[in-house]
Amino acid sequence: MELPELSSCVLCLQILLLLVLERTISKIHDHIKEHAGKPSTPATTAGGSSDAAGSRPTVEGLAPEVLKASYRARDEWEPLQEDELEVVRSIKGWLGPEFGDLPVDLLVSFVRGYAYHPEWARASFAYLERGLRWRKEVAADLLAIQPERMPPRRAEYEALVQAGPIGFDADGHPVILDRFGACQPAKLLAAFDQQAFIMHQAYSRECLRAYAEANCTRRKRRLYKTVQVVDLEGFGWAHTDKRMYAIMSACNEIFAWNYPESMHKIVIINAPMAFQVARRPAAVAPRRT
Repeated sequence: MELPELSSCVLCLQILLLLVLERTISKIHDHIKEHAGKPSTPATTAGGSSDAAGSRPTVEGLAPEVLKASYRARDEWEPLQEDELEVVRSIKGWLGPEFGDLPVDLLVSFVRGYAYHPEWARASFAYLERGLRWRKEVAADLLAIQPERMPPRRAEYEALVQAGPIGFDADGHPVILDRFGACQPAKLLAAFDQQAFIMHQAYSRECLRAYAEANCTRRKRRLYKTVQVVDLEGFGWAHTDKRMYAIMSACNEIFAWNYPESMHKIVIINAPMAFQVARRPAAVAPRRT
């Protein structure tokens, strides 16, 4: 294989891995990319709002994103501080009666997930409202509690996409092993189209939310993030299929926005040499010998 072709393949592998790893390191960069180039409009209400007076904030109406200097990531178990409670009160005012049905873990995730944004309250609400619309479309609240909502051919899907809890870290976060390298892309693509794959992923996410909630109850401590262990044993050229790339890209677009603040740490194990060389700054564990 010629050097330019090898470089292109390595680049494709890097891009695919970043999509699979969802928010992680590129979270804020993804946000900035989405809003890059949007002209900033003059503020018309307190807090820099560019929406019409009395209207709900929208994603499209937000100012370009910049990491504010005062931003500090807070531990999940920290009580909500006054500035966070002020954001909650703003969300309650905009959301109205729907606020009473809002799951607490989602509320906290969206409040803290957009704390870096210069329009913190408006951004938290805008992305939350968009996420709630998506949840209604797929009946996300019912996926993990009504057996009939389980996507068809679940056993076949789980045999191809092997992921699940394997324990807890020192802080009590659930540790999830994702055997992405063991996935057989050809079989997966033949068995499930993009819509079916996304529904299975949504089901997995909601089951993980329920698992995290049970963990919180048992430990009497708020823990809504997980540690992801991504096993790349078996990762090969088949994983770079453009259809696989399209599915992963679509999943990233949906789940990165609708499940903010869901990941505490990512550990990559059994990485091919290309990743070890190309991703030196990342936390990549070497292949077993």
